[in-house]
Amino acid sequence: MSDRPKLSNLKKMQLVQEVLERDIRPMLRADGGDLELVDIDGDNVQIAFRKACAGCASSGNTARFVEMKLRELVYDGLRVQEVSA
Repeated sequence: MSDRPKLSNLKKMQLVQEVLERDIRPMLRADGGDLELVDIDGDNVQIAFRKACAGCASSGNTARFVEMKLRELVYDGLRVQEVSA
């Protein structure tokens, strides 16, 4: 577990959105893809891949990468789930 203080729901949502915008989406967009933050329910972050990422054979790996970055930069208990929304 991290030594970081417990995050409020609002702060967690803000940090997740910030990391997605700053660290994840630019890389996906460079390859013609994108993702959407669908929902955050407790420690579960739901994302949907868009554009070239939608239906891509590597989307499972990309989802694991997103989870790794969010755990590293926001909170190590987060879990990412890919949904079709």
